[in-house]
Amino acid sequence: MQTKSIFSITIGLCLSWLTLSMQAQTPWNWVLQQGPDVSIEGDVMPHPFTGGMRAPQWSPIDMDGDGDEDLFMFDRDGSRILVFERTSSNWIERPDWSEGWPEMRHWVLLRDFNCDGLPDLFTGFQNNIYVWENTGLNDDGAPSFEPYATPLMASWDFGTGAQDLPVICPFDDKPAIWDIDNDGDLDFVAFTETSTRLYRFTGQAACGLDLVCTNRCYAMVSEGSEDNTLFIGDDHECNFNVADPEGRPTNEEEASLRMHAGGAITALQLDGEQGHDLLISDVSYPNISGLFLESAVDGQDSTAWVDYAFPALISHEGPADSVDLERFPAAYPIDVDTDGDIDLIFSPNIGFEIDDDRCVQLWTNNGTAASPIWSLEDDNFIQNGTIDVGRGAIPKLVDLDGDGDLDLVVGNKERYEGVANTPSAIALFENIGTNIAPSFKWKTWNAIDLTANNIESAFPALGDLDDDGDLDLLLGDELGYLHQFENIAGPGAWPIWELEELSISDINGETIDVGQFAAPQFMDIDGDGELDLIIGEKNGSLQLYLHCITEDASSWCLATSEENGSNWAGIQANQQSAINGYSTPCL
Repeated sequence: MQTKSIFSITIGLCLSWLTLSMQAQTPWNWVLQQGPDVSIEGDVMPHPFTGGMRAPQWSPIDMDGDGDEDLFMFDRDGSRILVFERTSSNWIERPDWSEGWPEMRHWVLLRDFNCDGLPDLFTGFQNNIYVWENTGLNDDGAPSFEPYATPLMASWDFGTGAQDLPVICPFDDKPAIWDIDNDGDLDFVAFTETSTRLYRFTGQAACGLDLVCTNRCYAMVSEGSEDNTLFIGDDHECNFNVADPEGRPTNEEEASLRMHAGGAITALQLDGEQGHDLLISDVSYPNISGLFLESAVDGQDSTAWVDYAFPALISHEGPADSVDLERFPAAYPIDVDTDGDIDLIFSPNIGFEIDDDRCVQLWTNNGTAASPIWSLEDDNFIQNGTIDVGRGAIPKLVDLDGDGDLDLVVGNKERYEGVANTPSAIALFENIGTNIAPSFKWKTWNAIDLTANNIESAFPALGDLDDDGDLDLLLGDELGYLHQFENIAGPGAWPIWELEELSISDINGETIDVGQFAAPQFMDIDGDGELDLIIGEKNGSLQLYLHCITEDASSWCLATSEENGSNWAGIQANQQSAINGYSTPCL
């Protein structure tokens, strides 16, 4: 059984059977691939079946050893991996490069800590950092990693002598991992346990991870308890700095100081001044703050001033004055345009209440590394080449127009268009190729106005219910009901669906209600030439309604058995370590 996904659309596997063949007695062999061509409004999409992205995190990596940097993406919303190859004209998804990576959680950054030219892997685990060393390519051409530090440790001194303790990074956050002091090793900046101040862990030797906590109030900045106000200068207080070490704050002090549930940090040079600055965002805000630091010899760098809507107060050009995403933008410094200086990719560090298909911004540096001029280049970077219908995509391959090939129908759970505006929709794509060489052309994102009847989590099933030669539509919904739409276009025409029955009933006149998240499929189960109805639901069971005919009309009869009751065949789909199964029949 499949399970409902929180990803936008993942249908590459569903379509891969179009290019596979199966001989008798030969098991299925699923091959992850890019899938057929898809065009939207005349533009062929370079990577239509990536599955969309909600909280993507970006790092450079030269996967094919050709001397240029490709693009690694980890989506913390579902722990997905995508890798894109840099070509002369575009970014191309490489599904074969996304296999074989170690388990990753919360956040991922690729950085070369041991100077071997191979980016190593840093990821979150609870409130710690795990490090995997890149040992080169395996026989399949994918990177091979070995555990290096689980967790990563640093030397701490609270005034009673140094001791080795884990490097802290709250799991909702994203740390900065960068050579901040330009001495050839990696340094780390992360929020403290109170989530209001910053730790700095300084590398002690090149090509290694010998770390010391050198500052527990790095940048001499603290975040307010009610909003994203940053206190600097005389407004900032710090009782726990390493320069004058005291013990860790007590539990009561931590509780009184704790504010936000997430912060994302990036270290890089933001203006023409020497030294590194910081970009910091808060989980509740759409902008990102630029902290411009004054360097100090002893590492006690302090914030001179703050741009709360970076880069509004420094050199910038183009169509926007500041980074503006729905929530919690995180910054990723990468030379995207290969001009020798750092550009910035911004994307949410959280997977909800964000714009599904327009949440990745690319800001290029049109100046120099020493004197950047930031400009918004693309407000849906990478996303503009992929199909994205929102959350919980449900694809169905059916011949909608009777031309002998399979078209594509996609339902969804919802599409975020605002906090109180998350409609479901039915998207349609016409196959203008063949079944052997399919090619899909977008027709509509919204074939039916589902908001008129408050239909949410639309799960489509298609079949000729009135024997007129065209495909009618049945939609399962979030509340467990089924809604029937008649195709009035006729055979051979592109479908036009009109509501026929808001909630279908069984032969006894009772509204069919399977609980939650009804997932219907039509199939002739009993061989009588009529379509029967199999329905999955949230708890993971299946119900079978046979097509039954009375003197007056046809209807649906619930099939039961003494052994399994109304749970058809005793089938129960369950997710590992979860009480819900979200069964979705596919026969």
